[in-house]
Amino acid sequence: MDLLGNPNRRRILRLLSQKPCYVTEISETLKISPKAVIEHLEALEASGIIECFYGEQKRKYYYVSKDLHMEIFLSPFNFEISCPNEEDVDLKTLRERVNNALERVLEDMEDISERIKAIRSLMRELSTIQRALHSEFVKLVERSILERSNQTLLELEEDESWR
Repeated sequence: MDLLGNPNRRRILRLLSQKPCYVTEISETLKISPKAVIEHLEALEASGIIECFYGEQKRKYYYVSKDLHMEIFLSPFNFEISCPNEEDVDLKTLRERVNNALERVLEDMEDISERIKAIRSLMRELSTIQRALHSEFVKLVERSILERSNQTLLELEEDESWR
């Protein structure tokens, strides 16, 4: 916890989680003096969180060496920190959790598939209703136009002044 309590160390880890870097690169990117970067890297390396290798031009590159999982439980009456090691992983339990999660995902997918089918069916029904309404609307407009034109013709016939 003390190791990760320093904001510069967290910034260095964030950078190293993206790609391996050498001291000058870290220093320039994070605007931290090379001496401070070296001190932080030494502390992180001593804890086993990071490791190094020599790359091009014999530069020493640092990288995150392993996944780190940390859990913190904090309440008014309790404070616990746990960092489960890989040895602590119960593969049977992990397998069961993965299988259960997979089953839930498959059930959700089936439910989503059924909902999609229902929505498609409703869309087809709506489309049919829309076509029927459009057809009725066109018929009403045509009837209205015919009635209006017939009415106009009758009015013209009654009015002899147009002759």
